[in-house]
Amino acid sequence: MTTDQIRIFLRIVETKSFSTAALDLFTTQSSVSKKIQQLEDELGVKLFERTARKAKLTHAGEEFASHAKIIFDVYQQMMTRMEHYSPQKKNVLRVSSEAILYACGLLHPLLNYFNSKQMTISIAERTTIQDILKDLSGHNADFVLIHDIYLDDNQFMFVPIQDERMACVFSRNSPLRKKKELRLSDLQSEVFLVNHSDYLQEQRLIDNCIRSGFMPQTLPMDIRLSTMMRHIQEGNCVAVLDIHTVEASITEGNDYRPVVDIPEFSLGFAYDPQHLAHHEHVVTAMNGFRSFFAS
Repeated sequence: MTTDQIRIFLRIVETKSFSTAALDLFTTQSSVSKKIQQLEDELGVKLFERTARKAKLTHAGEEFASHAKIIFDVYQQMMTRMEHYSPQKKNVLRVSSEAILYACGLLHPLLNYFNSKQMTISIAERTTIQDILKDLSGHNADFVLIHDIYLDDNQFMFVPIQDERMACVFSRNSPLRKKKELRLSDLQSEVFLVNHSDYLQEQRLIDNCIRSGFMPQTLPMDIRLSTMMRHIQEGNCVAVLDIHTVEASITEGNDYRPVVDIPEFSLGFAYDPQHLAHHEHVVTAMNGFRSFFAS
């Protein structure tokens, strides 16, 4: 049994899909299937019931999942601790970010800055807010790029970079295109497409709609942004996303407008000061990072 097999297994558990797990892990579906088959052969049990649309855990798979999560968490903690003793890792800064935010170019100035300081940045591109928060709390990243609305724990420090707002994406054929800006009340009759694996973003949408006086009709799907944009283009649904994500992923058949009654929030870097206290190179980098963005 390898940590790679466990990583793949846990990703399938989270996405409920072999194909989505393969996309998230930048590998092929056949490679994912082969690794799971090898794992099942070693364990002597079937872990998943496979259907055309999703993968469902068997009873044995459910029990294995509870152990696998513990094993993988301990493995990541061990690797993090060992980096402290590795001379090759002393000058490496670990950053966790949503893949789409990296694609937007928001980390490029930071990369250039630390490259000029002879520091290497290792960026983990995550698909969900939950994964980023897990990296932060588990010290698998020195700091993370995240929106402040997802930080509930006072143990973390937050350095804002820029203010953000939400936008609604819809088909170019939608009557919503006639408006210059939108309010949530304009969207009461719409079906909201949400990434079901990112339950924090889904819950935030629901909370905002309830505050506007209605319960939204949602269409949860475990899909990538490119697939989401294709569904929206067909005209059967809309999506509410942060404006940087929208601008980086909008397709020709779609359009968007800002949603003015969703409060603005900040994008920035969060870190655990207690963790940084034991990593001198990260403290030095963070001080430089503060000055860099302040200027």
